[in-house]
Amino acid sequence: MAKKDPNNLFCYISEQIEKRPNDVALMYYGIPYTYCKLGNMISNLTIRLHHFGIKSGDVVSMALPTSPESIALVYSLNRLGAVACLIDVRFTIEQVTSIVSNTHSRMLFVMSHQINSIANSSPCINVEHIVSVGGYESLPKEWASLYANRDSSNGKIEYSKDRKIMKWDTFYVDSPEKTTEIYEWHKTEPQLIFQTSGTTGISKSVVLTGENIEQSRISTLRIMNSATFNDTVLNLIPIFAFYGFLTSVHLPLSYGMKVIVIPIWKPYNFIKLISRYKPQHIFTVPSSWDTIYNPENQSYILNSLKTIVVAGDIVNPIYEHDINDYLQTHGCNFNITKVYGMTETAGIIAATPKTSKHRYDVGYSGQIVVDCQIKIIDGEVCICPAMKFHGYVNNPQATEQLIREHDGKMWIHTGDIGRLTESGELYIVGRKKRMIVRYDGTKIFPIEIEVALLKCPCVRACAAVGATDPLHPQSGVPIVYVVLQDSNQSNRIAVSQYCKDHLPVYLCPERIEFVEELPVNSMGKVDYSIL
Repeated sequence: MAKKDPNNLFCYISEQIEKRPNDVALMYYGIPYTYCKLGNMISNLTIRLHHFGIKSGDVVSMALPTSPESIALVYSLNRLGAVACLIDVRFTIEQVTSIVSNTHSRMLFVMSHQINSIANSSPCINVEHIVSVGGYESLPKEWASLYANRDSSNGKIEYSKDRKIMKWDTFYVDSPEKTTEIYEWHKTEPQLIFQTSGTTGISKSVVLTGENIEQSRISTLRIMNSATFNDTVLNLIPIFAFYGFLTSVHLPLSYGMKVIVIPIWKPYNFIKLISRYKPQHIFTVPSSWDTIYNPENQSYILNSLKTIVVAGDIVNPIYEHDINDYLQTHGCNFNITKVYGMTETAGIIAATPKTSKHRYDVGYSGQIVVDCQIKIIDGEVCICPAMKFHGYVNNPQATEQLIREHDGKMWIHTGDIGRLTESGELYIVGRKKRMIVRYDGTKIFPIEIEVALLKCPCVRACAAVGATDPLHPQSGVPIVYVVLQDSNQSNRIAVSQYCKDHLPVYLCPERIEFVEELPVNSMGKVDYSIL
């Protein structure tokens, strides 16, 4: 087994495989994956990736939900010394193609329902192999057969004989080859790539090194209450998000905990899942708790919970008070822990302490929990980390915009407006750039919608803004105001269809308002406050 080295993702899981092979590492649709079973999958995947030519320094992209396959795939790539580039499964084919090209990925793993579109775009995707994953491979045989029969890609695409495009079961077969050697990482080498929109709304690929990953692991452990290897973590955040993999999967597995994998969940059954699986630790977004007011959720007992982390957006103090009251009246002895951070800072920067007189102050984000400096520059929260941020992949302009020099030091500009007290208490009071946070934590930047809509021949001008989600009052939905080239019913229908055809589902506006002109301020710019 690998010698424990904080610069290596794989070393931690290998240690747990050796220590507790028969303990459950993952629970997937009721199917237990022991550390030994997960380790065998990682070993076999490593051999198969090596067989297809993947080596240290290569980048492999994967647009997959959380599953035993996707988790094992990340660790297998890390064992080889290759970099895993994780992509949101909701991204359009154009977005996936752009990321794969920009990161110079050698291989791509995608969901089977996307394979037809990928196949049609394959000449534009410069990878050697594309693997189609159904998402049902880890299910019991009778379930897998049922889902396989429903798979829309079956029978509609001819998988190439040269293995440019292949199914998972063609790629992942038992191999007689010996296990490959374990790559020895240097702490400053890139190991993972996540996608983020930062403060601009344009997707960027964030590079994280071994020391970034280790910082994330340590800072998250600091905010967990009495964590032990016997504990269980309920994972609801998808693996393609930093918060989903490094916080909700890697950290618990690195300590020998059990992770309950829920690849698809709906807000209405969130409390039911906690009651059913009785986890000790959960990592959530504010809107996860919207259903605490529903009558059907008043009978559940939540006394298993020790750590309840809420991240991704500012929590309204009244809402926070309601959540904590709900937890107390349903058997939990702990309050929620609000955390502040971003992918570029390797996760958590600040967190609310277990007891604080400031807990319900508007915008209170807590105390600093990592080795870094925080400074307010022109009202913006800026962070000077103890370790270097590697930057965005092939995007020096965005990297320079994010990291700027002040007083001889390099500072990460977060895009958040805040203040810092003399005692080190951080408050976030707003956002420097426009941004909408959906109920599931997805961040939407209006500029993404506007840029796409301005390409529609019917549209002369447009402006997207956020509105309160009627089903999730702590969250937002995008609405867009459109000025047509020619105002008639057919053009209105065309704009609506254009959104459906050219925007990912999560970016499609909740409502389209057609106006004769957009309001402007004294500088002649669109006045978004009026909209």
